[in-house]
Amino acid sequence: MHFESVAEKHVLSLLEFERSNKAYFELSIAPREAAFYSLDGVGHHISELLYLQQQKASSSRRFP
Repeated sequence: MHFESVAEKHVLSLLEFERSNKAYFELSIAPREAAFYSLDGVGHHISELLYLQQQKASSSRRFP
């Protein structure tokens, strides 16, 4: 098994994973909007996560 941090190159794989497991996830969490289940939707989600990671890393470097 190989693990990587999420990156924009993972959009298609993550979209396929989300679509394949949608019913299972919705047993535990509220359904996502239909727009999420597209290349743009998952791409936007990944971009948001990467931005938040960058912000967190930047703030932790400024305040030791």
